[in-house]
Amino acid sequence: MALGMGFVTPNIYDEWWHRDRTYMRHDFDAPYRSAETWLAANTDPRDVIVTDNVVWTDLVHSLGRPQETTVWFTKVGVDPGVDATITSWRDIDYFVVSDIIAIGDMPAILHEAIDNSTPVQSWGSGWQRIEIR
Repeated sequence: MALGMGFVTPNIYDEWWHRDRTYMRHDFDAPYRSAETWLAANTDPRDVIVTDNVVWTDLVHSLGRPQETTVWFTKVGVDPGVDATITSWRDIDYFVVSDIIAIGDMPAILHEAIDNSTPVQSWGSGWQRIEIR
């Protein structure tokens, strides 16, 4: 049995090494951290922020932002509590747009928020771009 494991281990190591070395050499989370740092320093807890699940989790659980004003974009148009707060694109103070949001289905109110806003800050490029509007 030990001899058989010896033959499997190098193959597994080789696969992991090739796949994981990209993640070990590049900090793919840097744009997210930068956006979260900016939001923590430049927004008020009363500001309504719409974001993806990655930023939402960090803002609410790590930085203590209130859930009432920190909105996961998938809740807009489907959650009555969120819909009571966001009745128009004008009710959104900041919209954190990531690749997760850009490729997902969005209700019309969020399309209007993008169409009627300009970027305030952005980090990264391509699929790693995070933009605060």
